[in-house]
Amino acid sequence: MTREDEALRLALSRVSKDSGAFVLDVLENNISRDDQITFDHRLADLAEAIRERALRIAGLVIEDSVSDDDSTESDAVIR
Repeated sequence: MTREDEALRLALSRVSKDSGAFVLDVLENNISRDDQITFDHRLADLAEAIRERALRIAGLVIEDSVSDDDSTESDAVIR
């Protein structure tokens, strides 16, 4: 796992952890405008990081063959 992948994993984990409290606060009208905008920026930054990662690996092609002889072996080739 690269440093960027680890940073993305941590950011996803933090947003996931904070999402429940955010939703509850929104539903209860118990969150300030600034806190909502701050969370919005976190989500937007995370979405952009995911998009950039996807664009970097867009050329990855996985070729595989499937056998119907109950074999678990695969002839996967990653280019």
